Amino acid sequence: MRLGFCVSSDFGAGPHLTFAHDDETVVVTRAGTHGARSLHMPSNPHVVVPMSLRHRLGETATEGIVDMFAAHQQFQTDRFERRLSEEIGGLRLEMHQGFAAIRQEIAQGEARQLRWILTFLVAQMGVLAAWMQLYR
Repeated sequence: MRLGFCVSSDFGAGPHLTFAHDDETVVVTRAGTHGARSLHMPSNPHVVVPMSLRHRLGETATEGIVDMFAAHQQFQTDRFERRLSEEIGGLRLEMHQGFAAIRQEIAQGEARQLRWILTFLVAQMGVLAAWMQLYR
């Protein structure tokens, strides 16, 4: 792939360099605050605005659309994170209850096993005592 540059101009602002294979798509990156309001940017702060739409709307309207999409993406991200934390909380509660039931079953199994061990121990002691009496 050949990376050549060509000279073009937008909005009569004078010439600037672009790649020869440029598809006239402009990537707008918003940083920090805009005017009096603060805008928390999502994890992907790039919004692609096609050049034809940018020419038709103008810079101010394009920036407004970028702000609108960023705000909507932030709203959706917050909503998703809230739902995710609710689901995780429910899952944690369910796991806690399940683990408590498993712990209880293990404790009951250990108690049964201890009873059987003691029963066999007493029986063995009885057999040993009888054997000693028999062969004395």
